Amino acid sequence: MTGSTCPPRTTTSPDDIEGMAAAVGILTATGGFTSHAAVVARSMNKTCVVGCPGLTVKGDIVQLIAQAPKLSHTINGPIELSIDGDTGRVWIGKVPVTSGEDSDAMATVLSWCLEASGESLVGDDFDPSRASVPVPANQATAGRLA
Repeated sequence: MTGSTCPPRTTTSPDDIEGMAAAVGILTATGGFTSHAAVVARSMNKTCVVGCPGLTVKGDIVQLIAQAPKLSHTINGPIELSIDGDTGRVWIGKVPVTSGEDSDAMATVLSWCLEASGESLVGDDFDPSRASVPVPANQATAGRLA
């Protein structure tokens, strides 16, 4: 997730709802899975990183300290950040991303994985390019009977 509106905060409160709605993503120094920022972000389908121990926010001054020792950035004023809600990673600047479009190569790899695992997908109309998560064969049978 990258964008021009992802203002880092120490934490969020219900008073921040308009800013959170306008934001592309949400980044907080404190919080966890059930924190205000995380719950609101999920309800708004926004990327969110909470509980970022290397983030310090004091007014307009933002300090990011990386996991590597002696690697920190102090930023005064607006900054573009990229955040990954799956891993919790934060980057200064815009990170190039690729689309998640289906590809023939991915369909081939997925079909190899399904073949090696002995599992199948629900339904008889298996299209590897549209598959998401394999399920055990007995669940596939139950799905066809439903």
